[in-house]
Amino acid sequence: MKIFILMLCVFLASCAENPVKKNPVKENPVKRQNQATLTGSWGGDEELCKNNPIIISFSKDGNSMFHDSPKGGYLGDRRKAHLRIVYRIHSQSLGVLSTSIENEDRKDSSGNLVSWDLVIQNENAFCWHRTDWKAGSCTRSLRRCQ
Repeated sequence: MKIFILMLCVFLASCAENPVKKNPVKENPVKRQNQATLTGSWGGDEELCKNNPIIISFSKDGNSMFHDSPKGGYLGDRRKAHLRIVYRIHSQSLGVLSTSIENEDRKDSSGNLVSWDLVIQNENAFCWHRTDWKAGSCTRSLRRCQ
């Protein structure tokens, strides 16, 4: 009986030193690296960086990416500027985020809503690849604003 009580005391003491965390948040180094690379101001050239940069940020949970522009960004229709464009991140690997745009209405040739891969070319440049385009094709690169 003394051994049982001694073992119980040791067990309880170890629990007090190392409490079990409820729903621990698991760090995702790929997500963290992609976010660190992309967070900040971007533009196609010096003029855009000065007059209407794209400010990239992420939701707390990392499942959404925000593109904010003081004068707005465009989604195909140059008549309609969006001050904030929200991308849902479906998956990611190091250097590639597979996304779709919230409220997207453009469709591919099969009638499906288009989806986009953000391709990080280096720490100062990225481009967009629409998933129904041929492999390796990309939009013009956006560059980090200085």
